[in-house]
Amino acid sequence: MPASPEPDHTPEAPTRRSALLLGLGGGLIAVGLMGAGALFWLTQGKDAALGIGGAFALVDGSGAPVTD
Repeated sequence: MPASPEPDHTPEAPTRRSALLLGLGGGLIAVGLMGAGALFWLTQGKDAALGIGGAFALVDGSGAPVTD
């Protein structure tokens, strides 16, 4: 009985259409993430991005309270 030929296990090269769809999908994801980031950034208040300011209470080296 003759030996059967080995099956070809090489992966198929991506077609032009699948490469285009993959590129478009990646581009849409990137644009969506940039849009969500821009929306988040624009909806923050002026001081919200810095997180600086406001009341505080600390204790100095001698144990005395220090406030704003």
